[in-house]
Amino acid sequence: MDIEKLNGILRKFLANTRGIEDAVLVSQEAELIADPIQGWDEQSAMGMAVAMFGLTDNTYEHLGWPGLDQMWLQAQDHYFIGVRCTDDVYLLVKAVHAGRLGELRMAVERTVEQLQAAIDPQAVPASNPPVLPPSTHNGPISPSNTSSPPEKSPPPPPSDNRLKYRNRRPLF
Repeated sequence: MDIEKLNGILRKFLANTRGIEDAVLVSQEAELIADPIQGWDEQSAMGMAVAMFGLTDNTYEHLGWPGLDQMWLQAQDHYFIGVRCTDDVYLLVKAVHAGRLGELRMAVERTVEQLQAAIDPQAVPASNPPVLPPSTHNGPISPSNTSSPPEKSPPPPPSDNRLKYRNRRPLF
């Protein structure tokens, strides 16, 4: 794992995303993989990692969920974000509300994809699910069982020229 390359990705993330105060990578054991980029107190970052993993354990114990892929905590104007990059590496982000939440989510997702590629270039990206082999539960493919039922198109909806909006009555 090239720590300098990972830190470069995090520095770019901090420089190009509004509201990011700091970011750090931690291990499954809540230990810092590298120093925080902007000087986030190491004890505080590790404490947040421990709390995140504790919540993951409690979620498994009480809800039966096997693990958390993302955690977004929002205080009045601040966010704490914990995202799984790989089975052993998590991205922790400390941010303030400085723009649209969707913009922040997109930036975090892009950064996680870049980190995944840097950590394990051979891994399949999460956005591209693995291709499953074709099912053979119906037997081998032969001309007799490859035909599909004739397709019927639904009748067209009745013509209604009135202007409509979602969850509202027509205007006239």
